[in-house]
Parts: sequence; structure tokens; C-alpha cells
Amino acid sequence: MIGRLLLSLSLYLYSPRASGRDKGIPLGLLFATKVLRYNCSGMRQGRDAAKPRNCSATGTAFPVALVLFVLVVSSAWASPESDYEKAAAKHRPLDVVSGDQLDQARRVEPDRVLQLSGVIQGTFVAGEQQMILLQLVDNRAVDIEYESSPEEVHPRARVRCLVEPVEPTAAAALKLIDITWDKTPVEVLQEAARAALKFPPTDPEEIARSAQALRGSRSLPTRGGDQTTVCKRAIAHLNPKLKPTEIDTLAESIMKYSTKYSIDPYLVVAVIAAESRFNPRARSYKGAMGLGQLMPATAEAHHVDAWDPIANLHVAIRIIRRNLDKYHGDWNKALAAYNAGCGAVDRYKGVPPYRETRNYLWKIYEYWCWLNGVTPEPRPR
Repeated sequence: MIGRLLLSLSLYLYSPRASGRDKGIPLGLLFATKVLRYNCSGMRQGRDAAKPRNCSATGTAFPVALVLFVLVVSSAWASPESDYEKAAAKHRPLDVVSGDQLDQARRVEPDRVLQLSGVIQGTFVAGEQQMILLQLVDNRAVDIEYESSPEEVHPRARVRCLVEPVEPTAAAALKLIDITWDKTPVEVLQEAARAALKFPPTDPEEIARSAQALRGSRSLPTRGGDQTTVCKRAIAHLNPKLKPTEIDTLAESIMKYSTKYSIDPYLVVAVIAAESRFNPRARSYKGAMGLGQLMPATAEAHHVDAWDPIANLHVAIRIIRRNLDKYHGDWNKALAAYNAGCGAVDRYKGVPPYRETRNYLWKIYEYWCWLNGVTPEPRPR
């Protein structure tokens, strides 16, 4: 009876539910189960049932169960996932599941430990360094240095791993701290990839494009060029990750809706550039979504999916047109209302004195000048 209790407890501790690991019961435990069943059931070989034999603590079952109990308990207490969680609690990493999150995290906090979730595509050797090739949920590939060979490192394994930069710079290589299996549903990772990072962006390039940088840009033709071509080249420059078909679709949609609502298409491109740099999966820390950074309530009011790039673009252009009509064609008031809301513009009877809104207007102006091939006026200091 004691042997049966010990084995039952061993099986529970070794189960995935108890230990948190997705491993089956080893052959040794299956063999021990059969031994206990034989000793404790007393069923003899043959068709005829016999009387049950007593299960003695001095028999075969007890020492086998006792040894297995000690081994399994020590294994459960020292499980790899338990060690991983301890390491995660120690380093307090920033969760990263997409390439955009990785880029922003490394720019804003280059020395921060990160927790990456993805699928191992393979391993390779660069010089004398072993490397893991990890694919994130948006298909971004990340190279990670590692020294030992954990059992989790094999192709097609879905893993979570703690990594740290070799040096506190955005371009430094990433080094593996610890790794474990990842059972998080892919849908949850995809939703997390759309969510904002845990800190607001502070990178100067993401907040505003300086006039000096814009003056040095020579990637676009002057105003005399074909507007559709200019829009395509601008979108490709602002978001190189977009596919050519996506660029064509966005540029053609901008021309279509700009014509429909009688708006300068370069103004539309400038607004979207300031809002999201043409990242259809952009999400701000305030919850704004997509190309035009629509708030959930705005998307719901217009009955659109904010993650649909074309629908998002259509609503953004419609709102710009509405604001232009409301403020009698005044670009500053219309665009300030897009950023801060009509209530703020009406309350201050003009552009609100918010630093974010004023930077936003300067960004749009600089982008618009860039599209037209002219030099913008310098920002006031």
C-alpha cells in the first residue's frame, strides 16, 4: 500500500500539470506501474482469477517505488522551467515578440534584458561562435549567441528565451541567458505583437524628423513628379519592410481617397508618416492603432477594423476632411484637432499649447516639404 502511494505521488509530480514540462512518463515509471499492479492486484497468469495477494512493504514494489519517488521529486523541484522562471524574475526582462518591438526596445533601452518568443529555425557557427536563428511572430529573424547546447535548441522548437546585449548599444549582438519551451498560443503572441511596448517611445527619430535631416534627403523628386510615383517612393522610404504590392495598394488608395475628399495627397502622406511611418501594425501606448492611429472608439464609430490598412486610411482621410471643413481650411487647426481632438482646439481657440501637438504639426510640415522637394523652415528653439 505504501509503495502504491509513493508511486502515485511520483507520477503526479512528474506529470506536465505538476512540473510544468511537456514530457511523457518514462519507460521506467511505466515498468514500475506494471510491477505494482502485479504485486498489489495479485492476479496470476492465466484465464482463471486467483485470490489477491497482500502487498508487502518488504516486497518488490516498495523499494522500486521509493527509489522512483526520490528521483522524481528531485527532478520536479529542479525542473528547467523552474530555473528559467527564477532567471526571469531576477532579470525582469522586457517581453518582445515582434521585430518592431525588438527595434524600439533596443533603441530606447539598449542594455535591457529581453524575453523573446519565437520558433528556432536552426543553428549555425559564425567564426568560433555558435548561433541560434530565432524567428519571431512577424517572421523577423534574430541571431542569438549561445555556448552550451540546451535540449530546447533544435529546429522548429517554440521557445521563450532570455537574452542580453553583449554591449549596451542598439547594434550589439544578443547573448543567450536561458531558454525554455513556450506553450503560449500563437494567437496570443500575434495580439501581443500589435500591442504597444511598456514604455512610450523616446527615440528622437520616432518623435520628430529634424529639419537638418530632411534637408539632407534626396530620395524623392520635386513637386513636378507624378504624384502616385512620389507617394510610392515615399512609402517605400518610410517603411522598407512593406512589400511592393502593399506599397502600390497604399499609394493608390491615398490617391483615390484624396481625390474623393479633395485633399492634397502629399498632406495625407505627411500625416500618416507622422502617425505611424506607414506601419499598418503600429500601436501607441495610448491604444491608437494602425496607419492613421485610430482610437478604438473612433474605429467603432466608423464601423471599421482599425487593423485593416485601407479602411484605416479611408477613415483617417475622412476625418482630415471633416476637420478642414470645420476650421474653414485652416491646416494647423485641422491637424491639431486630429492629434489633440476638436475639443482642445475649440477650448484654446487654436493650436493647443501641448508640446506633443506642436511637435506633431512640425513633423507634418517637414514631411510635406520633403515630399515637395523644398527646404522647411527651421523649428523655433
